[in-house]
Amino acid sequence: MAAVLALDVGGTKLAAAVVDDSGRVLGRGRVPSPTGTDPEALYEALLACAAAALRGAVAGLVGVALLAVDLRGAIGFSSTLVLVYYAVANAAAWTLGPAGRRWPRWRAGAGLAGCLLLAASLPAKSVLAGVAVLGAGAAAWAVRAARPSRDQPL
Repeated sequence: MAAVLALDVGGTKLAAAVVDDSGRVLGRGRVPSPTGTDPEALYEALLACAAAALRGAVAGLVGVALLAVDLRGAIGFSSTLVLVYYAVANAAAWTLGPAGRRWPRWRAGAGLAGCLLLAASLPAKSVLAGVAVLGAGAAAWAVRAARPSRDQPL
């Protein structure tokens, strides 16, 4: 589905609409035209008008998604990746020496254990999808790291 932002610059009002490829209006915005000749005022008014139209379009799409899609899987997937991020941060904090640590080492260990425990409590499909994405990213990184740099001679 393609969408277009249409702007109407008039003497008394500025209008904006987000329209899909079938001609259906997904969101609208309308603000009074600024008075005077300041181009910055016109620019700011156009931004406000376009933002209102885009907010309306996004809100409509989110509403459709909430009705049409089961978002629990997406939330579980996102939660898995966030928990992995914090697990890595806690593991890195665990490796710090006493001079580099702000809190006792046991807090990093407890944080790491908590992240892993919470991740284990998520739906298995979400965790597997998250692990697959992380694995694909790690594999792509490994392939790029193994290739010689273009800046260095072969």
